[in-house]
Amino acid sequence: MHRFQLPSHMPARPLVLTFGALAVLAAAACGNPFAVTANTDVIFDTLAVYGLTQAPTNGPTALNTFGPQLVTTSPTTHYDIVFDIRPDSAGNLQAYALPPKAVASFGNAGFVVDSTHAFDAIASAPNVPYNDSTIVPLKPGTVVIVQAQSSACTVQLVASQQFIYSKIVIDSINYTPFDEFTNPAGNTIYFRIVVDPNCGFRSFKEGRPTF
Repeated sequence: MHRFQLPSHMPARPLVLTFGALAVLAAAACGNPFAVTANTDVIFDTLAVYGLTQAPTNGPTALNTFGPQLVTTSPTTHYDIVFDIRPDSAGNLQAYALPPKAVASFGNAGFVVDSTHAFDAIASAPNVPYNDSTIVPLKPGTVVIVQAQSSACTVQLVASQQFIYSKIVIDSINYTPFDEFTNPAGNTIYFRIVVDPNCGFRSFKEGRPTF
């Protein structure tokens, strides 16, 4: 049996550097255990909901941004935004977006209103505090960016990766009263939404996000 041995004329330093380089490559191959990979394209959709106050029975009045999916405002559903149409302090009908904490004691979602940029120009959700308790008045053109904690992301180890981000723009509001037969489209809010359903990603660009 022959035992491997460095020749006496060969210095040991190059071998040490080689093993060090291999260790670095191995670590890189393992990757960052806290990194998250996007596996779903950004979603674009157009939706309509009823205002909560005068909504028909079982009519959708809220939105679960993961999907996105329209739902009723009830303790048995998960929602990130509740929509309402009701009189303001002057008695005029006004549309609103409400975070979950403004309606019930559960849910974890917050809003940022962007009154500076055009909806299509907003390429990503800003890294700023999101207000989880303030009711937002709505009108055509209002842009709301939503940070919502998703049940699909609760397995993530890093807190910031437990959220998904969406942007919404209000297209129109129908303030006429709902009537099942004569005006089924009354008391409704129409909007467009772009959702990045990947945990922790903020991109609103078409396709598979990288950030």
